[in-house]
Amino acid sequence: MEEISLYHHTARDSSEPITMLLKYLHVPFRLLPPQDFASSLPFCSFPAIRDNTSGLELSRTVAICRYIAGKYRPKMLGSAMNEFAELDALLCLVMDVYRIVAKGICENEEHIKGNSNGEANE
Repeated sequence: MEEISLYHHTARDSSEPITMLLKYLHVPFRLLPPQDFASSLPFCSFPAIRDNTSGLELSRTVAICRYIAGKYRPKMLGSAMNEFAELDALLCLVMDVYRIVAKGICENEEHIKGNSNGEANE
């Protein structure tokens, strides 16, 4: 049985950093559509996870990444507050860059779709 169930909308949503971390740490997981997620989480958004070993449900990419790192490789979070703060800043930077890149990809796809013959508009 997979340890983590990851509920997400599309392959290019903010679940990508989570899947990369799960793969890096060799954590068994499965991807599921959001409509399969019945949760009591207030303000739940996607991506979201269910830890099938503990029953924990969690949403928000950064919170999920911190949880997975802390559970499966605690040293990734640092051993002192300054290390944790540096890691937190790096994680925020990675998410900012990911959002910029994902937005550019989506805009490029929309630009290509706008032309009926499939070629990019100039």
